[in-house]
Amino acid sequence: MLPRLGERGVEPLVMKLLAGVIFFGLALTVGVALYTQLGRGISSSTAFQLSAEPSSLRVGIPENGENTATVRISVTRIAGYDKTVFLSATPSLPGVFLQFSPSGGTPDFYSTLQIRVTPSASPATVTLTLRARGEDGTERTCPLDLKLE
Repeated sequence: MLPRLGERGVEPLVMKLLAGVIFFGLALTVGVALYTQLGRGISSSTAFQLSAEPSSLRVGIPENGENTATVRISVTRIAGYDKTVFLSATPSLPGVFLQFSPSGGTPDFYSTLQIRVTPSASPATVTLTLRARGEDGTERTCPLDLKLE
């Protein structure tokens, strides 16, 4: 036989149930809000890294012909980035020609930057800005110190 609950026993039980439902609703609301915010943070941080090896070099200015140097460019995926990325460099210098091979790809990929220096170049120390731009507008830059002597 079940014990009978008096009027005093039912009210506290209903209040406890109601408090539990309210607490569960609040916890669910907070949990959904956190999940949504964290999800946005993860999706907005998908991108890529850009690096150059070496990060500085010297190239002599020839009397005739050309001198060349190469730099290894790495484009590394972060958190599933799957867009095509295109490479470029600035500024352009008289007598200095820059060519990426390949000029783009989907991360992870490597490229070789060939630097060709001709007699029309002038002695200078300059920081080139290597730029990787994704087809979605995401952009990363990396410095390359170049000394022409």
